[in-house]
Order: sequence, then C-alpha cells, then structure tokens
Amino acid sequence: MTPTNLRKLDSQHRSEYASPQLILDPRLRRATAHAIDRKALADAITDGEGIVAETVAPPIVSYYEAVERTAARYPYDVRRAEQLMADLGLVKGPDGFFTSSSTGRHAPEVVGVSEGQEGQETTIVVDSLRRAGIDAQLRLVPAAQMQQSDEMKATYPAWRVNNHYTTATPPLGADRMLGSRAATVDNRWSGTNKSGWSHAEHDRLFDGWNRALDRGDRNQLMVQIVRLTSEELPFIPLYFSPNVVVHVAELRGPQVPAVQTTIHGNVHEWAWR
Repeated sequence: MTPTNLRKLDSQHRSEYASPQLILDPRLRRATAHAIDRKALADAITDGEGIVAETVAPPIVSYYEAVERTAARYPYDVRRAEQLMADLGLVKGPDGFFTSSSTGRHAPEVVGVSEGQEGQETTIVVDSLRRAGIDAQLRLVPAAQMQQSDEMKATYPAWRVNNHYTTATPPLGADRMLGSRAATVDNRWSGTNKSGWSHAEHDRLFDGWNRALDRGDRNQLMVQIVRLTSEELPFIPLYFSPNVVVHVAELRGPQVPAVQTTIHGNVHEWAWR
C-alpha cells in the first residue's frame, strides 16, 4: 500500500462568496489546521492504515527530507489554535465557542458529499472543529448534485472536504492551483482551481518547474512550492489514504505505483508463480 491519495479541506478564496470573511486570512486557516485531529480522522476512515498529511507531498517522494526541513506543520493543538484565533480577535464565549465583538460567532460551513467515506470525513472534521471551539456547520450534499454542479464546487462559503487528485504524479497538483485555472463565471466554473486561490509566487515557481529540465532543479522548485502552500494553506491537507492493488495470489510482481510510476511500470517483471 502506498500513500498517494490526499484528502484535503479546501477553503474559499473569493471575497464575494467567503463567509466568514476571515476565511481569506491565512492566519485563520492555520488556526483551523491546528484544531483538526487529523490522526483520529485518518484512523477512523482507514482503520489505522492512513497517514496524516503534513503537506501536499506524500512521504514517498525523493525530496521528502527537504520538504520536512522547510515546510510549515500544524500538529493537532487546541491551545495553539486558540492563541492564533485570539490574534484575529476571536475569543471563546461562555458557551465555549469562538466569537468576535465585531463579527459575532465564528460558525463556518463545512461542505461535503453525503454518501460514503466523504460523508463520514466531513462529519468527523466538523466534530473535531466543534470540540476545539469552532462552531462549524455541517452541510452534506448528495453526490449526484455535487457532481453536476461545478458552480457548487466553487462557491461554497468556507470549507469543502475534497480529494486532491494528482498527488501520485508530478507536480503534486500545483498545475491545478494556478490562478489562471480558477473556476469563474466566464469559464462556466470549469477551471480546475475550484477554490479560486491565486498567488503570484506560486505561479512563478510552477512556471520555473515546468521549464526546468534537470531533475534536481525540478525537485528543488517543487520543495519551494510545497513550502509556500504549507505556509499560505490554500487548503488543509488531512491524510493520505492507502492505494491498494488487488491481484490473484498466483501472479507475482504487481505493485502499487509510487510517484512518477504507474501500476504497469514493472510489467516486464510479472510472472505466474
């Protein structure tokens, strides 16, 4: 089993849809990351087989040691979340939930598909946030409704549980997060960047990665991209679910693909026992 499938919590980055507006502040996103017990989430969903995601980069990439040295981390720490919330003017009221004298109770909506694993994930995330003092509001949407509406995928008010589809191959989904690929009314919400995040330095680093030919240079640029996203948190990485390849016991050789490989990458080595 290989950890390449990243589950994440997307945040809204368009001011016209963001509610509360504090969701646009990276400090609020960092505080929220500290408030989620990601290990409990991963254990509950994968029966202990999942791996907490510190960043978008799975631990199997060749440059992971550099990622560990440079990327920001947000371990489960309710006290640290409370400190960061206080910096934003949010303090716990008598009922134990964060509130602000200017904006009222902090009650962000968390959207997810109602069926299956995602429904469970969304419910667990909301429960974790509420236990930390964030009055998260659960909103579960039927899968068919979500799949048929790119606008719904892009205009959620605060948070949306989602899958990061491209962590098994370079560039770890960075191409999907380009500002030029934001989903908008003009492109009928079809852009891959559903959250609307836009960051000039991220796009510059990706352009450099896309042009570089030397693998060492590309890895170095990817480390910088991972560091930037870990600091700005356009989304909160939750956990990597295991990727499993099922095959008959008599067939020797199939293996789960790692980054830059496919399930058939070693097919020339397959053999019947």
